Amino acid sequence: MEAKGYSFMRQTSSIVLRSVYKEYRRDEFVIPVLEDLDLEVAEGEYLALMGPSGSGKTTLLNLVAGLDRSTKGEVTVHGQVLGHLSEAEVTRWRANNVGFIFQTYNLIPVLTAFENVELPLLLTSLSRRKRREHVMTALRIVGLEKREHHYPRRRANRGPRPDHRRRDPRPARTAQSRVSEDDRHGHPRSPGRGPGQPGSAPRQGPSRG
Repeated sequence: MEAKGYSFMRQTSSIVLRSVYKEYRRDEFVIPVLEDLDLEVAEGEYLALMGPSGSGKTTLLNLVAGLDRSTKGEVTVHGQVLGHLSEAEVTRWRANNVGFIFQTYNLIPVLTAFENVELPLLLTSLSRRKRREHVMTALRIVGLEKREHHYPRRRANRGPRPDHRRRDPRPARTAQSRVSEDDRHGHPRSPGRGPGQPGSAPRQGPSRG
């Protein structure tokens, strides 16, 4: 795994990893993933992690985002040593400091567009009025402000689909820093054409003798 980045402004380090080890155990086997890793990411720096499958890219991101803990070593993000936090504390820290951009939309099908965007904000201390302001701003950015009451399936099947270059609105919430799980966006597939729809083969009835 290698890291390539570009910084517009060299500032103090935002992310610091010191002598980080991460291993997983499966039965009697120990699987090392990260070994003696040192890394510094400056404030405002754009960084790309590249490497073959299994090289530890996702593991590293999970450590920096507070989703997992290192076996040994220290992970510091914005001055906070994550290993010093309890599970409850790291959950609160993650809600206030980290945003994720997933490869797929990860929308909850039983929630409306508004409710999907609002869901992570329920973990904050924002008032109901403030939450609505943030949600509508995020929906407006991606052109969905008039579809706030629509469910994901309805948005996918009716009316014009959102531009594939537009972002999932949820990471646009007011997170101070963002750790990208994956900056590529997948898109819901259109349902297969069924009988009677354009392009489908007509049904053959029983032959009559």
